[in-house]
Amino acid sequence: MKKISTLRRAALMLVAATVTGSAWAQTPTPGTQPNVTLKWLSGLSFTPGSVKYGGTLRGTVTLLRAAVNPLHVKLTVPGVTPDESGLYVVHGALIPSAVVVGAGASQATFGVSFLNTATWTGTKTINVIAVYGSEQRSASFSVTR
Repeated sequence: MKKISTLRRAALMLVAATVTGSAWAQTPTPGTQPNVTLKWLSGLSFTPGSVKYGGTLRGTVTLLRAAVNPLHVKLTVPGVTPDESGLYVVHGALIPSAVVVGAGASQATFGVSFLNTATWTGTKTINVIAVYGSEQRSASFSVTR
């Protein structure tokens, strides 16, 4: 009988030591944040990729997974500052400075419209960058006038 209780105690001590060691290995050092980065942005695209001035152009920001809460994605155009209404005006194209992916959605679309005041001719390529935290995705579209 004494032999069985010694074996039980040894087994319990072994299990307790294993559980404690496993829990300790997964616990971050107090006062530090775990080094985990969850990526969200999958891509940015424009449809069609080339359009005649004044045509219809749609941009899409795509996530890697559905947003839990509304996710605000900043849009930037290199070298251009948005106007007071929050639009980038680039070669007559009006591009929003942000788009919101709704809760439960994995993408959001936005329109690109055109002013009637452009005087240039030829083809212009416009680069846009979607930014969420430290993530960036870029895409471009061409406009012919």
